[in-house]
Amino acid sequence: MDFKVWLRTDAEKTFGQESGTLTVDSGNARFVGKKRTIEMTPVRSVGRRRVGGAWNDWLDLEFEDNGQPAHAYITDRRFLGWAGMLGGNEKIASALQPAAGGGAA
Repeated sequence: MDFKVWLRTDAEKTFGQESGTLTVDSGNARFVGKKRTIEMTPVRSVGRRRVGGAWNDWLDLEFEDNGQPAHAYITDRRFLGWAGMLGGNEKIASALQPAAGGGAA
């Protein structure tokens, strides 16, 4: 399942999101943007986090990167980000929950 998203790897920055596609498949997530690809194999948990100066909550995806815990923050980018508040983030979280072992979203 593919989703159009914005991604940040630093929750404290107030700028610098990257647009791309998040693909969720069989317990794995993969972000492909213009500048980079991030493999989130597997997604360990899905939470919510206020990112930078954003007015909505982003999804906080926890995964392992070279054996160390890492986080990626994503939100549905459709309708200039409003889709995240209008149910888009819920759809992404639902697709990721089986991957994250039913983690809270």
